[in-house]
Amino acid sequence: MIIIGMDPSLCNWGICRGVLDTRLTVDMLDIEQTHAEGGPKNLDDLARMGQLVTFLKYHLSKEAVIYAELPTGSRNARGMVSYAAVTALLAYLLSEGYNIKTLTQREVKLHTAGYAEASKATMIAWAVANYPEAPWPYVRKHGQLQINASKAEHMADAVAVAHTGLLLYPPKLF
Repeated sequence: MIIIGMDPSLCNWGICRGVLDTRLTVDMLDIEQTHAEGGPKNLDDLARMGQLVTFLKYHLSKEAVIYAELPTGSRNARGMVSYAAVTALLAYLLSEGYNIKTLTQREVKLHTAGYAEASKATMIAWAVANYPEAPWPYVRKHGQLQINASKAEHMADAVAVAHTGLLLYPPKLF
């Protein structure tokens, strides 16, 4: 059974794809989005949405169980643009017949890190500790390999969403 976890955002959409047998085995997908420098922001938003729709339609399956963190509102206009775009894209996927269960950020943090105010670093540490076999992005600093936090944070959130989704909304296996 294919399990997909998504931490959606207009600029940094975290996604993990896994197989559920006796345990969730995670592989990562990374959405590399291009960004139009110096052009109108609305054209950049349109291009990003187009990239997301294309990527998701290619990588999602209607047979998969998909868990997505539902975004919350924002206190600034740019954040609300992302919120509206992501909510609309999730609604589109639902209307197309994708099996999506939504979760709140609070639910995800409580069922993984254990508290609702968990930091990004805590979420990354939780995900890497619980799914060490996943292809986490590393960087060499001072001669040592370390998790590349800026690249891993959205992937870690996607893994936490899939993990929490399986706990709260286990798929029907038969």
